[in-house]
Amino acid sequence: ISASQEEQKKEEENLNSAVICRESLDQADIVSKIDLQAFLVAGEDLAAVTDAAAAELGKEQILEKYEFACDTKFGRIFLSGGAANIYQPGLHYLLTIDSSGDDVYDCGGASDGEKYPIGIIIDLGGSDKYEMKGQGGSFGSGMLGWGILEDLAGNDSYRADGGYSQGCGFMGMG
Repeated sequence: ISASQEEQKKEEENLNSAVICRESLDQADIVSKIDLQAFLVAGEDLAAVTDAAAAELGKEQILEKYEFACDTKFGRIFLSGGAANIYQPGLHYLLTIDSSGDDVYDCGGASDGEKYPIGIIIDLGGSDKYEMKGQGGSFGSGMLGWGILEDLAGNDSYRADGGYSQGCGFMGMG
């Protein structure tokens, strides 16, 4: 490696370190402003409401095919049944309720910072695959917010290759 290549590599490393440091300071500033007691109570309330909704929805098997999507400032609300869906990254799902079908999830059920503080999946049936392949959060993980995954039935599989997933909380609740 030449001296100029060595210097360029060192500059890139310094720039990367500066970006990481800036992100850490931004997150520390956000966390210092959080009322932790209110945050915990809100998380407990959200979990209780999700549990109650899942229990009520799970009382009857819904096999009809339907689909409803609505985009909000907090993410997409998506209701579906009777079909196998593929949920791919690139869109934040605030609430996903899927009543049947062998679904594949590569995202969902996670908060994504202060812009998208809530992500919930309620899946009522089907042999689903939860396969996170990238960075970020999924499947019941919370980053500066709340992430919930409730899958009530089926022969499901869970795998995360990177990021944070499956009950992880990073300055949040999962």
